[in-house]
Amino acid sequence: MQLYFPDNVFTRLLAQAINEGPGYNVKFYPASLITGQLSEAGSVGLIPATDLIKHSGLYVSSKIGISFEGSLCNSYIYYSSDKENIDSIQLAGDVSSTETLLANILFKELYNSKVKLSILTSDRQPDNENMVVAGDLNFKDSLYMKGISFAEEVIEVLSLPFVNYVMASQYEELLAQLNRELKGISEKIYSITDRNDFLNYMNDETRRYFRENLSSFVVEYDKQDLDGINQLLQLPYLHGLTKDMIDIKFVE
Repeated sequence: MQLYFPDNVFTRLLAQAINEGPGYNVKFYPASLITGQLSEAGSVGLIPATDLIKHSGLYVSSKIGISFEGSLCNSYIYYSSDKENIDSIQLAGDVSSTETLLANILFKELYNSKVKLSILTSDRQPDNENMVVAGDLNFKDSLYMKGISFAEEVIEVLSLPFVNYVMASQYEELLAQLNRELKGISEKIYSITDRNDFLNYMNDETRRYFRENLSSFVVEYDKQDLDGINQLLQLPYLHGLTKDMIDIKFVE
């Protein structure tokens, strides 16, 4: 089975756990391009949850994906020294529809600010700018310590977990197979993070942060995660950013 994942520390952990079993081939792509790969026969992808707004015909696993329930997450918000007048946000890193759509909504919900978005084309680090950074750039030189968890801000709005990526495919039977075969995958991930070589490319402080907050990182959904997906996808409609509500085609 061909799996397409975004390339970040969380998806690499999941891929490492999956690759301990046979029959899977994982390829990493920028998050914004993965949904486009799902036209390939026999493919499944971890796509940004908000991609479902334009691709509502895809089937979605009701068991496996990536959500966050606390400070540890894949995206962080960085503020300039002037937090009182936020009128623009720069997006950097592995940006997808999730950061683009939700940045507008978050700043309107939390700060009553309508912001102008722009996307940086290089891995420039935050420097006196209001920014949302997605992906591993946050964990370079412990940059995340200067930011605010994107997940925690979404959770404040929804009162539910922030579902960042969903496992999706054009093939219902492939998702049903994954649901069966990846049951209990969380335990494999936890065992990987207990190893001495876990995240050995990061500094000790960042590894400690991951281990202490690993419970925030969820790959096996429960009811709250499914509610989180539904509520997350209603937000753009409620804010007038999309015209229609969507009906998610969950696979058990």
